Amino acid sequence: MKKRILLTGAFGNIGSFVIDELLLQGFHVIAFDKKTPVTAKNSKRFRHPEVDIHWGDITDKQSVKSAIDSLRVDAVIHLAGIFPPLSENNPGLAKAVNVDGTRNIIEAMEESVSAKRLVFASSIAVYGKQQGKVSPPLSVSHPVTPGDHYGEHKAECERMIQDSSLDWSLLRISACPPVNIKNMDSFKGAPLLELHPDSHVEIIHPADVALAFVNAVNCEEARGKIFLLGGGAKNQITTHELVNAMFAALGLKPLPREALQITDEIEFHGDWLDTVESQRVLQFQRYDTQKIYKDFRASFGVARHGLVLLKTCSPVLHWFILKTSPYYKKQKSTR
Repeated sequence: MKKRILLTGAFGNIGSFVIDELLLQGFHVIAFDKKTPVTAKNSKRFRHPEVDIHWGDITDKQSVKSAIDSLRVDAVIHLAGIFPPLSENNPGLAKAVNVDGTRNIIEAMEESVSAKRLVFASSIAVYGKQQGKVSPPLSVSHPVTPGDHYGEHKAECERMIQDSSLDWSLLRISACPPVNIKNMDSFKGAPLLELHPDSHVEIIHPADVALAFVNAVNCEEARGKIFLLGGGAKNQITTHELVNAMFAALGLKPLPREALQITDEIEFHGDWLDTVESQRVLQFQRYDTQKIYKDFRASFGVARHGLVLLKTCSPVLHWFILKTSPYYKKQKSTR
C-alpha cells in the first residue's frame, strides 16, 4: 500500500513542486491548505487519483486532527507558514500560523496512531543577521540567534519538534525565489532595494527543495537531524547579482550597485552555506541559477510576448527606479 503523506501549504511556492515529486516517487498525497482564490486556482492542476485535496486551517487543531485521523496519514511534510514581509508587518497573525499552527500539528500527530514522521520546513533565518560577523559558509552547528519574528518563530518550532515524541527531520531552507509568476503574491512588498548589494545569498530552485523533502521522508539517515538546503557553490551569489539577473529575465536593464542600500555593515540573514552533508544524505542539488531565471521567464507563458514591450520600455523603467531609489540619490549626491 502506498504511503499517505499529508502536505501542509500544498499550493504555495514550494508545495506544488513537492506534490509533483511525491507523485513521481509513488506516494499518495493529501494536499492540506487554506482555501483562498490563489490556492483554489493553483489546486486545479492536481486533479489526480493519488491526490486528495483537503481544505483546512492549521490554526484550528480540530481541522488538522480530522485530516490526519480520517485520511490515515503516515507522515507529514509541514511547509505552511507566514514569512517576510508579512510576518514582520503582522507578527501576531504570523505567530498564530507559524508557532501555534505547528504546535497543533505536533499534538495531532502525537495523538495519531500512524502519523509519527514529520519533515519540517525551517529557515536559515534562525541564524539571524550574521554576515560580516562570521566567515562563510554557515553550518548546522552555527549558533541559532534569530533577529526577526520569522526567525524566532522557526527557532521556537524547531525546539517544540525536538522536544516532541515524533520522528523528525528539520530542513533549513535558504533563499528560494519563485520560478512561477503565479506564486509571486506572497513576495509582494519584499524590499529588494533595501538590501546591501554585496549581501551573500545562496539561492535554490523550489524543485530541488521539494526533492530534499520527499527524499527525507523515508531516509533513515535523515531521522533526528537538521539539514541546510541551498543550491551549493554554483548558486552562491550577491543580492546585486540576484536583482539584476531577475531584471534581465524580464528584459530590464541592470541596476548600478548604488541603487541598493549601501551601508558600513552588511546586515542580512544567514550567508552562504555548507551543504556537503545535506547533499550527501538527501541528494537534491540539480539546478543552477540560470535554470531558476529561465523557468521564471518561461512561467509567463503567452504573456512572455508582452516582455518585448517591457524591454522596449526598459530605459524609462530604469530611469524611474533610479529616480525613486533614495539610496541612489544619496550615493550620487556624495560623489
